[in-house]
Amino acid sequence: MQLTKSGTGTPHIVIVGASLSGLTTAEALRERGETAPITLIGAEQHLPYNRPALSKQVLLGTWTPEQTAITDRARLDALDVQFLPGVRAESLDLASRTVSLDGRDVPYSTLIVATGARPRKLPQVPSAHTVRTLDDAVALRAAFDRQSRVVIVGAGVLGCEIAAAARSQGLEVTLLGRGDAVRLGAVGNLLEHRVDRLLGEHGVDLRLSREVLGAYEGSDHTTLYLADGELRADLVVGAIGCEPEVEWLHGSGLALDDGILCDPTGCAAPGVFAVGDVARWIDAATGVPVRVEHQLRGIEHARTVAEQIVTGTSSPVGHPFYWTELFGTRIQVLGTFPGDVELRLEAGDMNGDRFVAVAYVGDTATGVVGWNMARAFRTARRRLPDPLTCPPAQDITSIPDLVGSGKGL
Repeated sequence: MQLTKSGTGTPHIVIVGASLSGLTTAEALRERGETAPITLIGAEQHLPYNRPALSKQVLLGTWTPEQTAITDRARLDALDVQFLPGVRAESLDLASRTVSLDGRDVPYSTLIVATGARPRKLPQVPSAHTVRTLDDAVALRAAFDRQSRVVIVGAGVLGCEIAAAARSQGLEVTLLGRGDAVRLGAVGNLLEHRVDRLLGEHGVDLRLSREVLGAYEGSDHTTLYLADGELRADLVVGAIGCEPEVEWLHGSGLALDDGILCDPTGCAAPGVFAVGDVARWIDAATGVPVRVEHQLRGIEHARTVAEQIVTGTSSPVGHPFYWTELFGTRIQVLGTFPGDVELRLEAGDMNGDRFVAVAYVGDTATGVVGWNMARAFRTARRRLPDPLTCPPAQDITSIPDLVGSGKGL
């Protein structure tokens, strides 16, 4: 496939970012009848892959790197999508509608940015591992086999998943958190005591309200300096969050503020859309820009943008949803959990190992959390208002299971 010459007016859809949301956008465009040439540009050499599996199946050793792939060359050929791996976008020119790649300009009639996010580095420990890419996960999994004592900095969802994987391989694990509670994403500290207990029962040394003040990196170990003492580690992992991958867009004219600012349809500028972790869409109901780093939101973004491009109309995205699994305990979270929220039991036993609870602000349900009760969780999600944001035709709770089975999307 030859890239369209700039200025000819010939349709050419360019997707920068071979992420799940980028690939899903290409698939959704074809499903809706789009016939224009599509070019999918990826910074990594790999085919698009299942990112949530990196901190779960790959680190646990239950999947090979190849099993994370969510498409193959034959599928891309069937979609008539030109795939350019190992190419990083350098700049964007809105006036000429071109993306610069390694010294060459690629013209577009429509651009979708799906570059995702990059992990924040631990400034005190430049050599600390992170888990964002397939190569990151493979390198950390190999390090598990060589080392015996790991310190993980960051007590959020990712830090807890890495801790669970390391313990499953028999490593001694210390998990450090700056805050005074383990925070599982949107649910915040509402489950902190349950998560603390789960980690402790499986041998994770959880230390909260701790900050790394400095470090000494030796040839065979790293010493972390804390306010209350020192920690020696064979291996240090940083899990302190991510930042949108937008450096190449500085000076482009796009509004950049914790991601690419978009309207409720994902449009950032005429002919330019953003999807996935890099996108900060204005919520149609509240008018507030929101950026959500969850797999389902990226899929919803992709489908909404494809519909908007092909038909000029689109459906609103659903409630934020994510899940994690720690030591065999599956935790599912849907919706939002404001500071004044109250959890009310829906099923099971809050003091046991299986329950579903609904979050309320006054009499309005805002979120649902499930602890080892997937079926009851699916039922409880109907408590949330505005069913248009959660279409019954798409069973959101089945998506992670589909990905986890290796069947793809």
